[in-house]
Amino acid sequence: MDLVARLLITLIVVAFAAMSARIVMRTIQRRNRLIAVEREYATLRQQRDDIQFHIDWALSSNDKNEVNRLLIERNNLDKRLEGVQQKYARIQEMGAFTPKKLL
Repeated sequence: MDLVARLLITLIVVAFAAMSARIVMRTIQRRNRLIAVEREYATLRQQRDDIQFHIDWALSSNDKNEVNRLLIERNNLDKRLEGVQQKYARIQEMGAFTPKKLL
């Protein structure tokens, strides 16, 4: 083979390797983002469960001021949980590699 053919084959192999590496990296980054969002959701969910426990305790002791404060806090957490769920859905929608995304 002449030099031009060898260079062309080498260029094709390098381009294919670079594209494959990009696909792998994007997949790993997507998975890591999903894991981070799942952790954030679990943390917020645990905080919400703790607040709910305190709401129930305050209700049993007829502490209306504390109940109102905790309900506001729980509603704020619910809004944050919705945002995290939407973030998770957006990351999932990004999906796997498609050739259109490279263009």
